[in-house]
Amino acid sequence: MSLNAVIKQTGVQGPQGVQGPTGPTGATGPTGSQGITGPTGATGSQGITGPTGATGPTGSQGITGPTGATGPSNWNAIGNATGNLTLANAAYTTTFNQTSAVAWLWANTATGTNVSVNASPLLELAANYYNGSSSAQDLWTIGSSLAAGTSGASTLVVSHTGSSGNARIQTPNSGSSSGPGGGLAIGSGGAVITNYLTNASLCFCAGTSAQYDAVLVQGSRWSATSNIAFAWVSSASNASGAPDTGLSRLSANVVAVGNGNASDTSGTLGLSRLRSYNADMAGTVTSAPTGIVATNVVVAVGAATATFTVSSTEGFTVGDTVNLGASGWTAGSGLASTVATVASVTSKTVLVLTYVSGGPWVAGTYTAQTGTLTQTGGTSVSVIYATAYTSTPVVLVTPTSNCGAWYISASSTTGFTVTYASSGTQTFNYFVVGNPS
Repeated sequence: MSLNAVIKQTGVQGPQGVQGPTGPTGATGPTGSQGITGPTGATGSQGITGPTGATGPTGSQGITGPTGATGPSNWNAIGNATGNLTLANAAYTTTFNQTSAVAWLWANTATGTNVSVNASPLLELAANYYNGSSSAQDLWTIGSSLAAGTSGASTLVVSHTGSSGNARIQTPNSGSSSGPGGGLAIGSGGAVITNYLTNASLCFCAGTSAQYDAVLVQGSRWSATSNIAFAWVSSASNASGAPDTGLSRLSANVVAVGNGNASDTSGTLGLSRLRSYNADMAGTVTSAPTGIVATNVVVAVGAATATFTVSSTEGFTVGDTVNLGASGWTAGSGLASTVATVASVTSKTVLVLTYVSGGPWVAGTYTAQTGTLTQTGGTSVSVIYATAYTSTPVVLVTPTSNCGAWYISASSTTGFTVTYASSGTQTFNYFVVGNPS
């Protein structure tokens, strides 16, 4: 059927009627199943960048934060202290490096006056020790002190407190058998207090070479080099003056009393009493020695005198009469059974006799003799010293019997003579004290 036929059948449409009221909502129908996801569409092209937006308003300034800690300063910019400081550095070391011998000065800057006794700051070295019940501080302190007055004495003081054990200052151990080692040097002239012989002794030394003037303390002994004198000066307050008295070594077992120079013997010894001493020489001498053996005889030309080497000349005095024994002499010498007088006594074993009577002596030298001499006695007796003295010694003589009046008629550096009143054989004890050379 054609469209025209339809329109003709229905006629013209009338005006639309007014919508009626909405009916009630119908019941929800069942949920349909999800449809299949369609394929992802192709990415579209990038859009054109839009124009830059206008600048926004300036924000307000933020709040200032707290001030940070001050960083490290240069050594020369450190400020003055306003209180005590303790740095607990535990076991960490501290090193100050320098590139030259610059000074580290710890000064007390208080003004000095004629009454001030300013002292330097103190350097203290401490460690803890055990005192028997707890730990306590042991402290060494080094500092200087000044006496009051103009140019007062300045003293470097090393003091110690704490442990009651021995407190001592130790220097390096570098002594040897050839010379002193390290120690405490006094001044610039080479004086040293040091150890010596590898710690065997304490040395008070003077000198800068291998040769030292030294005084050593070795165990219980003080010893000194042979060129040292223990000297005294006349001043009671200044020991640097010229000495006038001294003790020194003269030789083995001999002490010199002198003027303070080594080996000088010009001094004297003053004392109230000698409690114990030994004589240089002591013995007994008789004025009529008998059986004195001659071992060598030299008869001079002309046979008037002869020099006899004998076992001892003690008791023979110049002018005494001497009898020669009848035997023991060289045959033909004429010495047997002769009489002579003492011309001189030259030593402890040599005397000269002058021929008086008997068989005439024959000039010559006679060795290996066994003949004897007998002094007949008189009023004197002599002793010749085996070693001469440098000055006349003190001689003490005691007779062993009554010899009448007696005295020491001659005394010198070489011997002495006793003269007595009762003629005949006399015996004397003698005691000699002096300074033999």
